[in-house]
Amino acid sequence: MKRFALILVLLLPLCGLAHGSQTLTSGSTDEYVYFIAVDATDYHTRETDLVAGGFTVYYSIAGGAATAMTTPTVAEVSKANQPGEYSLLVDEAGMTTLAAGKDQANMILSISHASIDRVTLSTVVTRPKITAGQTLTVASGTASADATKINGTSIAGTGTRVADSFVAMHNIASPVFTTASVNQTGDAYVPALAAKVAAEKIDTSTELRTLLAGSDTALATAAALATITGSYDVDELYNLTWKIWVNLP
Repeated sequence: MKRFALILVLLLPLCGLAHGSQTLTSGSTDEYVYFIAVDATDYHTRETDLVAGGFTVYYSIAGGAATAMTTPTVAEVSKANQPGEYSLLVDEAGMTTLAAGKDQANMILSISHASIDRVTLSTVVTRPKITAGQTLTVASGTASADATKINGTSIAGTGTRVADSFVAMHNIASPVFTTASVNQTGDAYVPALAAKVAAEKIDTSTELRTLLAGSDTALATAAALATITGSYDVDELYNLTWKIWVNLP
């Protein structure tokens, strides 16, 4: 019984090293997994100077079939400082491809060589929630972000209607209330209003004068028209536009 317990204590560290879980990024082909190569006979002596071409690697991801790596790239980390410790480059797309709608999947690798005991590695392939290599600043539960696109269009000023009109309207240094100075050619609102007036047969010569001045005769003379026109400020013009709009049938 004591002998069995001693053997178990000696083997547990090896099992832990062989089956340690590592994480890979979905879609990557330049990340590594690491393993320890031990002698195939005594199961504890670390093997050094193994030739990369002598390795065979199989993998299975998300329950898929065992697939052999075409040309496994294996390298010893350091014979002097980390003997028997090797890296495997995960450079085949099929090893990190996630199915649509999946954010992670388990993958198992089997690494064999004539001189070592077979190594089994368990890995997890994950899909980043933000762009890999980037960070998101969060303070007190609020995320800090810079808007660079609207509906896929850059707002840095690219000569597009969306980008330049957004910049023109929200430029604090040189504010422009309307985006007409950017691009209002072919605007559909004015033709639509004209079509509505025609369709509803609004008597613009009578009804609009009444809306503007309170009666049809108030704008009968040029002098009266000049007096009323000169008396409107910006706010009044906005109100006037609104009156015309809401009174359309």
